[in-house]
Amino acid sequence: MITRKDLPEWLHDYIFVQQGAKERPNPQEFKLNLESGTEKNNDYLGTYFPRSFAESYCIHQNLFSFRPYRDVLNQKDSLRILTFGCGTGGDVTGLLCAISDMLPNIKAIDVVAYDGNSIAMKHLDDILSLPPLSSSFAITKHCVPLPIQSLQDLTHFTSNFGGGYDFILSFKFVNELMQMKILGRDGFKSLTERLAPLLATEGLMILLDVRAVYCGEWQPKNLNKGISDFSKSNAYKTLIPIPCHFNDNRCMSQRCFIDKRFYGSFTANDQVTYRVIGHSQFIDGLYPNFDADATYIRNKDGVQDVCPVTKGMSVKDAFDINN
Repeated sequence: MITRKDLPEWLHDYIFVQQGAKERPNPQEFKLNLESGTEKNNDYLGTYFPRSFAESYCIHQNLFSFRPYRDVLNQKDSLRILTFGCGTGGDVTGLLCAISDMLPNIKAIDVVAYDGNSIAMKHLDDILSLPPLSSSFAITKHCVPLPIQSLQDLTHFTSNFGGGYDFILSFKFVNELMQMKILGRDGFKSLTERLAPLLATEGLMILLDVRAVYCGEWQPKNLNKGISDFSKSNAYKTLIPIPCHFNDNRCMSQRCFIDKRFYGSFTANDQVTYRVIGHSQFIDGLYPNFDADATYIRNKDGVQDVCPVTKGMSVKDAFDINN
């Protein structure tokens, strides 16, 4: 699985030359971004957009390299994408670039993007209009401001998002909603309950968040517990990480700390946790056999940090569906 993706030249030019953005990593300052103004959004564009871009590109490149899933997508000529809490759009831009590189049959894409910051969404709108993307597909854009102030707002808005999405993305937004006290410790479960039903039959949802602490607990543990609890409905299953698909119902998820690292056009360390889920019937038909002879590594740079329910002799990456 590739874990590095630099910005293409045209995107680097938009961010760092045309917009004059700088890389200024400050996790505390950027913990809450819904009220950020022009200057702070520019700093975010130069600092965190490249990270989300690299994460999304690498995750989807790995998925599109998996033959059974690529065969499904090769039967389509258009795709529908929902990005929730899109910010400046690193997540959806990384996905679009992966599609452009690996799925030449896709000719049209419908992008539905929601965020509470209109300045950030203007950057996304501009990026989706840049020729390297607009010449690759016919892109239909719906960039919608979403002022969420309560759980009731979240429920109301998500019930009006429509459905039939081939991809649903939510990158680093649950943590923000939790820090704002809109979602509690079960925030990952709460959001997934509202978004997963909007997936198309063959759609995938990627929920990714930061390696941070909320109310004394690491968010990777909160995410794993939330998605494992959600998956017990049996209507949806995990595709990635691989051991989670086979062991969710017996996993001690409250102990599981997943830390995946990506690299790209940024200098600060980037550590995240993520899950890929879909409808159970689709995921079961797609999935490779579980390798009982393998020990799956949860953290790319931690060879000793393995999934405790896997005890084989060979070592595999829990996030690489092609290994």
